[in-house]
Order: sequence, then C-alpha cells, then structure tokens
Amino acid sequence: MPYSVRYKRAAAAEVETAVSRYAQPEINKAPEFVKDLERTESYLRTQPALYQRIDKDIHRAVLRRFPYSLFYVIEQDQVIVLAFMHQHQKALRREELIKH
Repeated sequence: MPYSVRYKRAAAAEVETAVSRYAQPEINKAPEFVKDLERTESYLRTQPALYQRIDKDIHRAVLRRFPYSLFYVIEQDQVIVLAFMHQHQKALRREELIKH
C-alpha cells in the first residue's frame, strides 16, 4: 500500500527556502536537490519505516547527496513531514517538531 507524503506548512516553507538557495546562480544545484528530495519521498511512499526512528513516533530520513533531513511521523496511510532541516542545525526536541 503506497503512503501519501504530506508536509506541515513550516516544513514545506523550509523546503522552498532550500530550493531557492540551491537555485542561486553561483550554486545552480536546484535540479539535483529536488531529484534527491523526490528520491527520498519515493522511499517514504513505499517503505516509511525504513528510516531511523529518533523517538517513539518520529523518524528521520537523511537526503543522500545534500545535508538535509526530513523528520516525520507515520499515521495510517500518510507520512507527515514535521520538519525539514539542514543537518548542522540543532536537533529539535520532539515537542518542538510536533508544533511544526
């Protein structure tokens, strides 16, 4: 059964910020970044429990080529992305992730 992937508003905004950064002419890596994100999302749709569980309910999926992670929960047939963070940011406590 495929899962749907849904982003909380703050997580979607974080993705847009990252895409904008990688789209800058001096970086010019937006297509590669989006492809890496889409690859990770495809795994979330088919095997959401594959990624590391960092808390009772929260999983972390690390992008393969870029230093970002998706923090998500699995609810019935949905994967809900709570946060999308650069790996050098401080890890958020579970309560802060859920607020996103």
